[in-house]
Parts: sequence; structure tokens; C-alpha cells
Amino acid sequence: MKIKRMLFYLLVMVLIDGMTKHVKGEEEKKPSSFDLGEVVITGTKTEKMLADVPVETNLITKKEIQNSNAQTVSDLLKYTPGISAGMSLDSDRRGNLNWRTSFRGLGLDAGYGLILIDGQRVKGGGMGEYGYGINQIPPEMIERIEVVKGPSSVLYGSDPIAGVINIITKPAPEKRIFSCFGSYGTNDESNVGLNVGDRFGKFGYILSYNREISKIGKYGREDNYEANFLNNKLSYEFEKKKRLNLGISWDKKDWIYSKQNSIRISPEWLTKFDGGSSFTLKGYWYDWNFHNFSPTSTELKGDMVYRQAESQYSRLLFDKHMGTLGLEFLEEKIDYNLVKKTIDTHSIFLQDDWAALNNMNLTLGARFDSHSQFGEEINPRLLELSNKTRIKASIGKSFKSPTIRQLYYNAPFKHGDYYIKSNPDLNPERGIGSSVGMEQEFSDRFLLNLGIFRNDIDDMVASIDTGETYLNKPLKSYKNVNKAYTQGIELEVKSNFTQDIAGFLSYTLLDTEDKERKKDLPYQPVHTAGCRLDYKNKKYAFGTNFGMRYIGSMFKDSANTQETDNYFVAEMKFIKEIQKYAKVSLEIDNLFNTDYGDPSVDREGRTFTGKINLEF
Repeated sequence: MKIKRMLFYLLVMVLIDGMTKHVKGEEEKKPSSFDLGEVVITGTKTEKMLADVPVETNLITKKEIQNSNAQTVSDLLKYTPGISAGMSLDSDRRGNLNWRTSFRGLGLDAGYGLILIDGQRVKGGGMGEYGYGINQIPPEMIERIEVVKGPSSVLYGSDPIAGVINIITKPAPEKRIFSCFGSYGTNDESNVGLNVGDRFGKFGYILSYNREISKIGKYGREDNYEANFLNNKLSYEFEKKKRLNLGISWDKKDWIYSKQNSIRISPEWLTKFDGGSSFTLKGYWYDWNFHNFSPTSTELKGDMVYRQAESQYSRLLFDKHMGTLGLEFLEEKIDYNLVKKTIDTHSIFLQDDWAALNNMNLTLGARFDSHSQFGEEINPRLLELSNKTRIKASIGKSFKSPTIRQLYYNAPFKHGDYYIKSNPDLNPERGIGSSVGMEQEFSDRFLLNLGIFRNDIDDMVASIDTGETYLNKPLKSYKNVNKAYTQGIELEVKSNFTQDIAGFLSYTLLDTEDKERKKDLPYQPVHTAGCRLDYKNKKYAFGTNFGMRYIGSMFKDSANTQETDNYFVAEMKFIKEIQKYAKVSLEIDNLFNTDYGDPSVDREGRTFTGKINLEF
């Protein structure tokens, strides 16, 4: 194992050395295409162009969302290198939680990646009330998605061991908009919605509504899913560079054995000063109410609440340093039939974005968390960015709290044919991660991203058999016993072949190991690849796109005794603008009717969805 790790770090050093030599021979140029001029915020909590952000970041733009076949957020992310979605029992239909989605070989449902909406934490959407799912809101409400790779506890505290996925909803528009849409597809799946927005002088607003109906359940099985979503953003510009924002959202989701609703309220005061300095003051209140009553599990009913206050000040120092100081208070209140617990976290973080050399920026950061359950944590991070051929390297510590079920239940929980009890003495899992990425444009036609990463995690929580029984059934519990690593190589190539044809190619090579068992982590394929082709004919107002993914075989269990087959899955979309304000589309998913490498599981097979959009 030591030899494997030595070879990995040797490869990292060779990659850094080779790329550095390449940088010295390149002439500086400004990004001209491939959305590198888009502003992102998640990687440093400050606004930066995508080309300049010093940590590996993938951006899914509004245009890409509109052109996709996506029915869910996981459907949008499945072509992103390093993210595995839409596998095994999961499908990409509305109502499905896609709970086996993983990020650089680590499960999102188990909390190894942080999921945000508009920069704020959310609960639920995973396999149970303790899990974390990414299908929180419909794609039609989303402006863009920022995927930040690598440990990010230095900015966000607990959980972002693999990285951060920030889902950003549509903002208040600069001028009046009205749009609506409706779709209908296989197995009576339907979706309708509208967006209304306007600006009156200094005041702007947007109101979005979506309603989804599907026969797909939380885990991909047949169900009756119905959901309503309401999202509202208000903004008022007091004077130039001083703005008050208020976000209010509500959603309600029903399945046969589960009912959930949540509300988010998030005020924000933002001031920008001359010279690039800025000050932000934010508040956040989130209440997720749920009732799960599956006949095979213990009934769960109650609320989880976040209350958060955060301030952040950034200032230019000595012409070469952009310093950022942040203070944060987060209260997490868990109140349902098996848990009553309040957790407070006080945090302070510092970040220095330093223009160290003409062709190199260094970003140094550290965060101190005082956690009412686990005590103090210090999480440093070092990022490096060259502003010619863009090299982005990072190394950082991170930590993850055990899940609610692992830590806080006051009574054993029935799960199928066994019970499982919490362990209040668990410690947080800790990780250290490093990655190096290179981004290079070749004229205006090609963009290459190549990265290599490794995550080492200690004190992983594992389920153990206690040898006891509870109500005549086996009783399990949890311990900090496992160590694991994930490492891999990610490749992404974008191309504008002509003005009408664009292409995309991605590939991920993944190596994982449960160090205790000496086995691969389950549901983590070694090879995944994807490609997309987009064609537009402006003369006839017609467009089409084709996408295909390859998923390599993977183990279905931690003992590595059951394995899926390799498979290809493809999709296609046709779009026709029938007049200036209206367009129609036809989407075909699972084009080749694949069984996703596991014929023992019933699936929908090939599906069709028709959609009409009106925009004024």
C-alpha cells in the first residue's frame, strides 16, 4: 500500500513539474470562450471569474441546463468528471433521490460532500432523514451549479471532504420576464411551472413555481410522487454597490410512505467599496419537516432546523493581498421522535489571496470551529493558481460529523430484518486531500482540463454486529474503525468544432480501497466516461443533442462478492423554435434500453418526454 501511495505522490510531482515547465513557455492570454469569464463564488466565498478561481471548479451553466435532458439535479451532474450518478437502483426520473451518487469515490448520501442551495446548507433528500441528497429542487429553478473539488472545511466547516456542490437559483432579473412550461412523459410523469420577474427602479423580484408528478419512488421503485416548489427572491439597491437581498422558498414532497416539506428564509446585506473591498452580513433560517412511515422501518416524524448568522469582510492589502475574514454562528436543532438535540458551532476563518509572482497566485486559508459536540477543529488549506496555462493545486484538511442515526438516536431503529443503535461516543471522521489540475485552451476551439487527486480518510464510521438481539432481531451499532482512500485521474475536453456544433468528452479513472477489509468501496466504478454532441441550425431554428455514458463494472457490496456489468446509456433531445416566444422539445432517455449492468432490477427502460416552453 505504501508503494501505491508513493507512486501516486510521485505522479503528482511529475505532473506539477511538467506543467510548470509548460507554463513558463506560454504567453498570457485572456479566456475567450468556454464560459471561463463567468463569475463563480463557491471556491473562495468571493466573486471570481471561473478562469481565475484557484481551486478546481466545474460550472454547469444556465444554457447547459436548458439544453440538457435533465429531470433532476443528479441528471445534470452525471457528465461532470469525478461525479458518479444514475447507477444501479437509481434512475434520473423526478421523485428519485439518486442516493448512490458519489463524489470522487465518496458517497454524498453519507455526507462526504457538502450540498448547498444559494450557498446555504439543506437537509434531507437522501436515503433516510440523516442522508443528504442532491435532488432538492427542479432543474427549471436553477441558474447554475458550481462544483468545487477537494477538501473545503476551511470555508464551510464540517462535511466537504470530497468537495462542495452549490445549487444557485435564478436571481431577480434586470428587466421584466414571464415564462412558463409544461412537460409530459412515459408513465404519466408531468411537470409544469412558471417564472415571473421584474425590476422597478431599485427594486427587483422573481417568483418561480414548479409542480412535479411521477410514478417513481425515492429509491427508483414504483410509487406516487407529487411535489410543489415555490422560490422567491427580492432585491433592493439602496445606492450604488449597496444591496439588500431576501430569499424565501417553500417546497412540499409526497410519496406513498413519506411526506416532507421545508421552508428557507435568507436575508443578505451586501456592500462593495472602491478598491475591491466588500462586506457581507447574512442570516439563514431553515426548517425541514418530515414523516417517514415505511412498514419495514421505524416511523420517523419531526423537524430539523438551521439558524445561521454570518459576516464576511474582504479588503485589498499591500496591493498584492486580498484578505478575507469571516465569522459564523450555526445552530442545528434536531427534534423528532428518536432524537432531540441542539448543536452549536462558532467559527472564524481567514483567507489570503496573494499575487505572489507575476504568473502565480497563492491562496492560504485556515478555519477554527468550536463545535458543541466535538470541540475544536483547525482546518488549513493551500491553493495555488498560475494565471497563464492555469494550474490549480490544493491540499487541505477536512472533517465530517457522524450522521444523526450513527450518533444521536435514543432507541434502536428497525431497518428491515435487524435493529441498529447509535453510538454517542463516535468521533468525527477526518480527511486530508490533495489535487492538481491543469486547464489549457487551444485556440478558441478546444479546452482541456486534466486533474489528479487523492483523499485519505481516518476514523471512518462502520456498521458492526454487536452479537446482541433487540426484540428478537439482530442488533447492530457503529464504531470509528475504518480507514479508506480514494484517488484518481479526471479528464475533460470541450470543443467548439464549428459555430453550430459543440462537443464534450469526460473520463474518470478511480481507485478506492477500504483499508480494513482490503476491498474496493462498493458502487465505485473504476472507469466512467461520457460524451455529448450539440448541434444548432439557426436558419431553421432547430437543435439536437446526443449524450452517452460508459459505466464500468463495480462491486455491489463491501465484501466485493457481487458485481455489476459494464454498460452504456445514451440520451437524445430535439428542440424546435416554432416562433419567437415558443419552442418545443422531445427528450429520449435510456435510448438503447440498457439494464444498467444489473438485470435483476426492474427499470422503466427507454422513456420519452415532450415539453413546451413559452417566454415573453
